[in-house]
Amino acid sequence: MISEQEAVHNLMLVVIAGFETTTGTFTNAVHLLLDHPDQLALLTSGRADWRNAVRTTLWHRPAVSLLPALYPARDVTLGGTTIPQGAFVLLAYGAANRHGTRTHSPRVDVTAPSTRHLGFGHGVHRCLGAALGELEVQIMLSHLFGRFPTLALDPAQSSVQPVLSLMMGHPEQLLVRWDT
Repeated sequence: MISEQEAVHNLMLVVIAGFETTTGTFTNAVHLLLDHPDQLALLTSGRADWRNAVRTTLWHRPAVSLLPALYPARDVTLGGTTIPQGAFVLLAYGAANRHGTRTHSPRVDVTAPSTRHLGFGHGVHRCLGAALGELEVQIMLSHLFGRFPTLALDPAQSSVQPVLSLMMGHPEQLLVRWDT
């Protein structure tokens, strides 16, 4: 049995993680697709799958940039570098796919085969709600662009400012407009 405090903290985690990551992924996806209208056209015409749009977003712009510190229980060697037992380690999901042998492709392609991403973590640290989060974003994107086919970035927003958070990687706001 868990204590009342543990129950409250777990509930807060579910609410915050289930909301912040999904809305961040959605906002990043809208921004990415509006920045790449050719890719959006493939999706709205049915020539590409919304599921791949979400995974492409999670590859290029994950909503989670950093996760809290971990401390290895033993020495761990990754890519020729040894991380000593007890060392302070931050998991930088926002930096994934941007290194040597597996270079990040700057090209956005929603028709490419789905790639493995770290947008919802990995292994024992994979988000329990990852499948639900991806599905929610797929549904929201298809409905948003189906209902507002002329959606565009608002020119009044000269730059997209990131949310003030060390952990999250999405815009604080994203101004859009549409023609009726």
